Amino acid sequence: MFASRQIKLVVLLVAVMALPAVCVAQDAANASDGKKLPELWADTLHYIKLARADLAKTYAEAILASGAQPREIYAVSVTTPTYRVTLARGEKLPGMAETIQKLRKIIEQGYEAERADPEQIARSIEMLGQSLSAYELGVRRLNVSGEYALPQLIQKLTDPKASNLLKERIVTMLPKLGKEAVRPMAAALRTDDAKLQEWLAISLGRIGYPHCVPQLKELMERDGVLDSTKRAARGAIVSCAGAKALEKSVAELYYDLAERYYYQAESVRPDMRYDTANVWYWRANLGLTYKVAPSPIFCDVYAMRYSERALQHDPEFHPAVSLWIAANLRKEADLPADAADPTRGERPSAEYYALASPAQYLQHVLARAMKDHSEPVAVGAIKALARTAGSENLVEPVAGGMQPLVQALRYPNRRVQFGAGLALAGALPAKPIGRGQDELLVMDVLSKALRQTGQKRAVLIAGGEAANAMKDTLRGAGYDVIHEPELTRALAAAATSAGVDLVVLAGMTDATDEVARLRSEAPMAIVPIVLAVDTNKMNRLAKRDGRIAILPEGGNLAEAADNALTLGVGRPISPEEATDYAVRSAKAVEKLTLTANRVLNASLARPALIEALADPRAAVRVAAAEALAAMADSDAQRAIAGLATRNDVDEPVRIAAFQALSASLRAHGNLLTDSLAQAVMAVVEGQGSPELLNAAAQAAGAMGLPSDKIISLIAPKQ
Repeated sequence: MFASRQIKLVVLLVAVMALPAVCVAQDAANASDGKKLPELWADTLHYIKLARADLAKTYAEAILASGAQPREIYAVSVTTPTYRVTLARGEKLPGMAETIQKLRKIIEQGYEAERADPEQIARSIEMLGQSLSAYELGVRRLNVSGEYALPQLIQKLTDPKASNLLKERIVTMLPKLGKEAVRPMAAALRTDDAKLQEWLAISLGRIGYPHCVPQLKELMERDGVLDSTKRAARGAIVSCAGAKALEKSVAELYYDLAERYYYQAESVRPDMRYDTANVWYWRANLGLTYKVAPSPIFCDVYAMRYSERALQHDPEFHPAVSLWIAANLRKEADLPADAADPTRGERPSAEYYALASPAQYLQHVLARAMKDHSEPVAVGAIKALARTAGSENLVEPVAGGMQPLVQALRYPNRRVQFGAGLALAGALPAKPIGRGQDELLVMDVLSKALRQTGQKRAVLIAGGEAANAMKDTLRGAGYDVIHEPELTRALAAAATSAGVDLVVLAGMTDATDEVARLRSEAPMAIVPIVLAVDTNKMNRLAKRDGRIAILPEGGNLAEAADNALTLGVGRPISPEEATDYAVRSAKAVEKLTLTANRVLNASLARPALIEALADPRAAVRVAAAEALAAMADSDAQRAIAGLATRNDVDEPVRIAAFQALSASLRAHGNLLTDSLAQAVMAVVEGQGSPELLNAAAQAAGAMGLPSDKIISLIAPKQ
């Protein structure tokens, strides 16, 4: 009885202690109803700083539910210069992440709406021609508007009604717009207005960013440009990129800039806080305009655009063709699912242009993609090569003697490997491929593709009791696990597998040597690694490598594995893709066998094909049986018969297997053992659907059995 009273007392105490927090939260919710937006904002930041997630969330959600427009919320946010730091802290408080993300998104929308407002920009520009204090306020507001102010600013500079004072002040303030103004100002250099050309060139030189240099050099070389404008352009080039830039052709400068965009150099990237970015144009009748593109494809769009400009200036500048194709392939992969590229209109797909390209360009695209570890570009180039290039073009070397498609057989990405193997096999090569053992490697890749199941695979290198728990965690997360306590044995086991998606290193204090060894092995060169060693040295190693996720002590291995996969080149093979690769590989081997190809030894894939007969996927079993039927080999024929005569196999697969067996028997004669021949006859004489019995009877006929067998079928003994 006494114990029961104690328990009731403890429960009552807990409830009483929790009551103030509940009341405060309720009071906050009630109080927020009558507060204005600035008060709600101030309270949100205040309680974030106090780490009171419950109260901070109440006020933040009140802001979201207030009906205030994004521009109003943005206007309130900028009254607190340090608000971004405070919101970042709030995002880490329990239960606050989603609310803070919504709030930040609305602030960004408000910022974009405010700065792009044409009426506000027009008022700010008018202020430039007024008193000094009005001028300074106008400059500050136009700095907020940034690139959005350029169309109206440039229009004023060409407006004969605008005062000279206003024009002088615009020219003075243009460089203050900084990096964001470079793209639109460089686009506007295409104007025919001589004075505007000079003003823009001088302003770009003062800003000093090099991504306007091609347009400045283009301006220098245009017919009819004034000498003073050419001098201004020349000086701007030297200011932005040094005197050596003057020695390069316009085509070369545009190509260099296209590459900077392709590799997303810091100086040319858009503001990645926003979902969209502006692509700028100069239209003769409209002036400066822009199209809004999704941020993920922004750099690809500009890489294509400037590759085109390079070719317009020099049609023989062939590297620009390959760069354009690569950027187009990557752009299509980067484009968000629900978005479109407004800069291309109704033009054909990236695949269309890749298919129309000569093999030499696609080889360069593939070489670049492998160097950059860009799976979508590599896969796109290989697909186009496979459909359009002959066997000689597939192995055509590029500069330095590299044969990209042959090199792709060793590339540590299964989609790239399988694509290369299928392309080379499908071309039915008449001459040796690559150097040394590359012909064997093609068949090894096809065999590996045949074994694909879509199961994620991890290599766990760890010892001790903790290894078993890690193994269980990985299996629970959907991985097939290869576990070895020692690195050399783990590499050997991985080499015989159908591919690896992840490596986990654990149980060591310093994994520097192990990581170096993994990266020196071609199959592991870019495979993501989870490193269960959380030290400053290992964190520095992870940062340098770029594909290592650190698992801190007590951390969640499944989450770390998922995070590591995002660092890799491409996602794991899906079950649907795995089936497709397996079937296509079987068909490629069948074609090599039927054409008696002398370069690629199709029989090397026989063990993998025989294994595939036990695969649970019907399409893979059937494709493997058909490929084996083409081989003049007793093991192949007997394996097909074994599949056809199994009662536990689905009937459609058995029918297809009997048909493959018939084809093998007709082509190569009866290579079956007596027991298998009897098994076939047992099916013929047994029960089953008409389709199954007919397929078995066809195989029996092809076996060339003694006449008494058919007589026994026609006239069985009484």
